[in-house]
Amino acid sequence: MFRLCAFVPLVLVLAGACTDPASDLGADLVGGGQEPDVRPVAPVLFTSKPFADITGQSARVLAGMVDDPLTGSVTATAYMDFTPDFGGSAPDLVGASLLLPRTYAYGDTASMVTVAVHDILETWAPAGVKADTSLMLGPEVMTHTFLANDTLVEIPLPQEWVDSVADTLKLSNADSLFHGLALTPVSGGAVVGFVSTGTMLRVHSADDSTSFAFQKGLTTTVRLSDPMPPEHRIVMQDGTGPAVRIEFDLDAFASQPINGAVLLIYADTLAVQEVPGDFERPQLDVLQLVAVQEGEAAALLVSQARLSEEGIFAFSGGDMAAYFYRELFGLNEYEFLELRAPVLENSLNALVLHGLAGEDFAPELRLILGSK
Repeated sequence: MFRLCAFVPLVLVLAGACTDPASDLGADLVGGGQEPDVRPVAPVLFTSKPFADITGQSARVLAGMVDDPLTGSVTATAYMDFTPDFGGSAPDLVGASLLLPRTYAYGDTASMVTVAVHDILETWAPAGVKADTSLMLGPEVMTHTFLANDTLVEIPLPQEWVDSVADTLKLSNADSLFHGLALTPVSGGAVVGFVSTGTMLRVHSADDSTSFAFQKGLTTTVRLSDPMPPEHRIVMQDGTGPAVRIEFDLDAFASQPINGAVLLIYADTLAVQEVPGDFERPQLDVLQLVAVQEGEAAALLVSQARLSEEGIFAFSGGDMAAYFYRELFGLNEYEFLELRAPVLENSLNALVLHGLAGEDFAPELRLILGSK
């Protein structure tokens, strides 16, 4: 029976070890004052790969376009649906507007962003939907331009549109007939994010206004050009990818019991922070290590790590040790490991990692071997 020992001391050792992250590695895992048998293993593959994140029903939606000399060019389209509810008899409508609280920006925050408003023409469910999806849209309703760092964007909708949807919004089954609005990118130098809390469609009558609450959202992205990282580096980006594929050759440790496993990934934080003028490039500071089947039919979260002050992601824990135990004993049903951004708040946050040729900062797996 495989038994896993406590991992908390191991993480604390790693977090404080800047010049030698493996110093004293595993000392608390074997007990009895024994020196741990720690074996470093370099990946045989550490490379970027296309990846579309799950963005459906996230905490915010993104819209706009950005051309980043580090991460490449990306466009984002925001899809939003609302809950039509007048709370009583529906009045005659004389106007409507979209209210969009901006809480996020990636790109030139001094630039003007122009988006086009479209009706969504199909029923859609956001759960589990990825950023490479597309929904059927109607013709352009209007365009609207705003400053990328505006904290509240209000888009007054044209009266012709209000007249065309007024009768539908008054129906008791309006939520099954009205499918929401999309903001597609037209021009600009930034992608901005609107938080779902406070995002609303406000309709106006002669005497009053009614706010339809945000019901569901989705962001889709299109990558127009590839990242251009510094030499011996790899770029990761939330939302639109790329992710990072990792493979190891562990034949030398076949059927060898282990007490633990730690994967060290080194980030080049300065490369992300070097930006011109008013350009904002938020850094991705949490990563997930996921086991993936070939064809990506299934994926399993193995470990999660936060970027330390020294610029290190240290993946460890019980699931990490269990994964490599199964790998060494030929019991693993997964083909490779992958670094991904967590499905949290939707963003384009970026990260630069040292690659296999990164000398002292190359990624490395540390296996803490047990006794046979």
